[in-house]
Amino acid sequence: MPAREVAVIGAGVAGLAVAVLLARAGNRVRVLERFASPRPVGAGLLLQPTGLAALERMGLQAAALALGAPIHRLEGRTVEGQPIFDVRYDDLVPDRPGLPLHGLGVHRAMLHRLLWDAFLASGAMLETARVIVDLRPAAGGRTHPIGADGWVHAGADLVVDASGAGSKLRALVSRQRAKPYSFGAMWAVVPDRGL
Repeated sequence: MPAREVAVIGAGVAGLAVAVLLARAGNRVRVLERFASPRPVGAGLLLQPTGLAALERMGLQAAALALGAPIHRLEGRTVEGQPIFDVRYDDLVPDRPGLPLHGLGVHRAMLHRLLWDAFLASGAMLETARVIVDLRPAAGGRTHPIGADGWVHAGADLVVDASGAGSKLRALVSRQRAKPYSFGAMWAVVPDRGL
């Protein structure tokens, strides 16, 4: 396929990963990031087997595994001790014994750094301080991302919205509003005081 002009909105984990893959495939990729310099948001995450497979395709899985801790089982209980869920990764594919399935608990900043280094080596470009709020169709199937300040991108053959759960572009593809989770988890980074 001929090289395409690609605009990726957001330089988080998903945006950097897709930018690397598309640039390596020979496309001209430009990432539009809202912050003045890309940075991870959040403390930690649980990378699922599909995410680990994506990292393997990028040649980054071994490095990612060295940065985190494998998770083989997820268990949740109420305050009273009643089980809510108990999921063992190996149980997800019982017909393929020996297939090592697990998640990876990793600090978001470590994963972001790994992807950032791959991004820098990929040839993709970065524009910062670009808060994209709209898309304008153009001739030839191209699309112009539009910034909150009125800035207009030169145009792309493909636009990937990797701006996260707070995407300003969600309404362009779905009338359904994002629903809040009925459950949640609290992540925090606290100083170790010898506990």
